[in-house]
Amino acid sequence: MGGGAEAIAAKPRRSKGMSTTTISNDQLYAMIKKLQEENAQLKADLAKPKQRLVFKVSEKGALSIYGMGRFPITAYASQWERILEVKEELEAFIKANQAGLARKAD
Repeated sequence: MGGGAEAIAAKPRRSKGMSTTTISNDQLYAMIKKLQEENAQLKADLAKPKQRLVFKVSEKGALSIYGMGRFPITAYASQWERILEVKEELEAFIKANQAGLARKAD
């Protein structure tokens, strides 16, 4: 890519009263560089560790956990307490059945 002072005329827009815009190669290169930097930042954001979980109380008084997927996981406090009571059993079950369990990428 050369760094000449050539200019490229953009296609005119169909709107009335709009004039043709001229963009220099240097301006195009600057735009490309900015887009490449933004793209690199987006890729870096995807590679970050797990998203932090957020807890909220719903309108009906249930506990909702956000950050696990597209939708929150919601249950009443007594239901969460029952799950926590069998935490070790749940961990053992997951370990014993790893081959058949699917994992969602974070």
